[in-house]
Amino acid sequence: MAADEVTHERVEFYRRYGAIKVPGVISRDEAAEFRAVAMELLLAGPTGELDRDGVNHQRVQVWKSNQTLRRLTMHPRVGAVAERLAGVPLRLWHDDIIAKPPYNEGPTRPHQDMPQWPLGNAPQALTAWVALQDTSVEMGCMTFAMGSQRWSDLPKEIAQGHRADIAKGSLQGVAEIAWLPRIMIPLEAGDCTFHNGYTFHMAGANSTDEWRVAQRAAMVEATAVYDPHLPHAVIDNLGLSPGDGLPDDAFPLVAGWAETATPS
Repeated sequence: MAADEVTHERVEFYRRYGAIKVPGVISRDEAAEFRAVAMELLLAGPTGELDRDGVNHQRVQVWKSNQTLRRLTMHPRVGAVAERLAGVPLRLWHDDIIAKPPYNEGPTRPHQDMPQWPLGNAPQALTAWVALQDTSVEMGCMTFAMGSQRWSDLPKEIAQGHRADIAKGSLQGVAEIAWLPRIMIPLEAGDCTFHNGYTFHMAGANSTDEWRVAQRAAMVEATAVYDPHLPHAVIDNLGLSPGDGLPDDAFPLVAGWAETATPS
């Protein structure tokens, strides 16, 4: 689905609930190509890098090191849909390839993204999660607490998913969002979910015999600034001062993706 096919109703749904599925953002053929390269990269080491929950194999900032996956991260259709939903010019914050092994029962804890990022002036930050194969509920598709993006000032242990009950996958004890609807969104290869940086989300267990592989591109307002209230590897070594804007070479503007990453 191209950006001009994202209707006003879809935009309003996203802005009301903080998450949406957009089908066919890339083609199935593209998804298969990118998945093959992603798996090769993920399995290059003995175990791969694990995410903080210890359940996903992950490679961060692949746009800098792999030309094929750079085309995926900076896919013009992904960026154009993101800007249509956010309603503001965006830039890349960071990307990663993330894969859950077969028969992995570990869930990803519910959390918000923005409280983990040292950024200011970015209320429209969002993440695109692109399925690189058909991703069923049984494979561990994404789940969102719809409307939870309204809660942007929750305590750190809740927002970042550190509290014990949240680490086990429960939001029952968070009064502000305990009764919000939760939606699991299975995807076909090439489909994409977009979620606001404050939308609580998680991914379930993979009970299938296949790897569940996805690509994530996190984007923030083009006007976002550095706010070093916590460390983050993608920005701390750039010599920025608090309040500085993000440099275009390290955080490319979505408006330039058509020139820098031509899709296959």
